[in-house]
Amino acid sequence: GLPLTILEAMAQGLPVIATAVGGIPEVLAGGAGRVVAPGSVEALTAEIAALAADPEERQRIGARARAVREASPGPDAMARSYFDVYRDAMRDWNR
Repeated sequence: GLPLTILEAMAQGLPVIATAVGGIPEVLAGGAGRVVAPGSVEALTAEIAALAADPEERQRIGARARAVREASPGPDAMARSYFDVYRDAMRDWNR
């Protein structure tokens, strides 16, 4: 539920505009990006136009996105979390 391209853009300090699906709204909350309704071409177009016209806002969103990404767990922590989930599932399954 979270495209890698969004995380990559955030790590580079780029502003992100995405649709409100999966885990995207949570990741972009708090000013780390803009979220629009799925299927709303009008909303997406309006957000793109607004950011294209406002370099200061693009910079602010990009900086916030980078800060959020840097504060997030890295790949090692995520891999350990996945391992723990699978280990626990296997333990329960083998009971």
